[in-house]
Amino acid sequence: MASLDYQKLKEAIYKYLVTDTNSFKTAIGASFYDDEPNEDDYTNGIPYPHCIYSLLPGELDRDSSAKYEKPVIRFTFFDDQGDSSRITNLAALLDARFDECESGLNALAMNPDDEHDLGVAGMTILDVRRITTLSNLMKTDLGNWQLPVDYRIEIQRT
Repeated sequence: MASLDYQKLKEAIYKYLVTDTNSFKTAIGASFYDDEPNEDDYTNGIPYPHCIYSLLPGELDRDSSAKYEKPVIRFTFFDDQGDSSRITNLAALLDARFDECESGLNALAMNPDDEHDLGVAGMTILDVRRITTLSNLMKTDLGNWQLPVDYRIEIQRT
């Protein structure tokens, strides 16, 4: 079996979170970035709140008949408001969006091209689970709020 195509997985996550109409997309708007925002984004000013997401390689489990991988997706929210309520609300909306994914995992395996589902051809999404608490809220050196939230996606390569 081929190795997991992380770029396709990142694209599927982006598509699932911000191209289909949902509460998370409505709240974050265009302020959702793959890895670091580019230089133009910084030049033009990045609006708050915003979120940067990245995919971290995870565990690789193998047995005699199948290959499983558990990459971790980190979403880091930033806000410049006096309190942290906007980014904690965004994190709750992200949880809710992934809960929708969890409720339709069987459909994902059958229809990975459906824009309403988190699915990638050649992969079966078995589980999406938040692995950090929402208490990791902190202030940056610039005085902005920062909240990192990690999810583990369990994937079986098909």
